[in-house]
Amino acid sequence: MKKNIIFFIIISFLSCSSVFGTTIKDLESKAATGDTQALYHLGIRYMLGQGVSQNLKKAAGYFKKAAEKGHVDAQYEVGYMHERGLGLKKDLNQAVKWFTLSAENGNTKAQYIIGFKYETGEYVKIDYKKAAGYYKMAVKKEDPVSQYRLGGFYENGKGVSKNDKEAFSLYGRAANQDLADAQYSFGNMHRDGRGTKKNLVLAQKWYIIAAKKWKHFKSIVESSKLDKVMSASDLSKARKLAEDWMKDNK
Repeated sequence: MKKNIIFFIIISFLSCSSVFGTTIKDLESKAATGDTQALYHLGIRYMLGQGVSQNLKKAAGYFKKAAEKGHVDAQYEVGYMHERGLGLKKDLNQAVKWFTLSAENGNTKAQYIIGFKYETGEYVKIDYKKAAGYYKMAVKKEDPVSQYRLGGFYENGKGVSKNDKEAFSLYGRAANQDLADAQYSFGNMHRDGRGTKKNLVLAQKWYIIAAKKWKHFKSIVESSKLDKVMSASDLSKARKLAEDWMKDNK
C-alpha cells in the first residue's frame, strides 16, 4: 500500500510540513469548528501516519469534508484518492469531478492532470481545446510540464493555432527548469530554425544537457548527429555553454 502512495505522500509532506508541530488534539478542536485547514491537515496526518496510526479511510474523510467546504488542495487529494482507490471507492468519474473543481479553483497539479486527461482521453473524451485551456492555467504558474505539453500543442497546431514562436518560448521556459523532454524539443527548434534563427551551437547545447544530465535517448542520438557535421570550434562553444548551464543549474 505504501508504495502506491509514495507520490501522494511526498506532495502532501511538502504542503503540510509547517503544521507538523501542531498536536492532533489541537487540529481536531479546530476541525470541529469547520476549519478547512485543520480538516485538510488531519487528512495529511492520517495519510502519513504522522502522530496517529495510518488510516486511509479517515484521511479521505477529512479531505472530503475540507474539499466540500472549498479547500482547493483537499479537492485535489479527493480526486487522487478516488482515482487510486485509496481510502475511497475507486471512481474515475468522481476523480475527474474533483480534479476539475480543484483545477478551476487554482490548483496547479490538478490543472496539469486534467489537461493531460483531456489530451490523452484518459477517463474523458479527447478535447484538445480543453486540454490547452487547463495547460494555460498551469503555465501561468510556470509549471514546466504544462509548458512542455502546451509547447507541443503550438508546435503541432493541436487545440490552438500553430505558432512556432510560442512553441519555442514555452519549450525554452520548461528547458530552463531542467525538463529533459523540453530541452530536447528546444534543441530541435534551434536546429531547424523554427520560432527562432537556426543555431546548431544552441541546439547542441541543449542536446548535451539533456543527454548528460538525464541520459535522454533522443538527445543522445541528435547530439551524435551534430557531432559529425559541426566544426570543432562550434562544438567547443556548445560544450562550454552546456557545461556552464549545468554548473549554474545543479
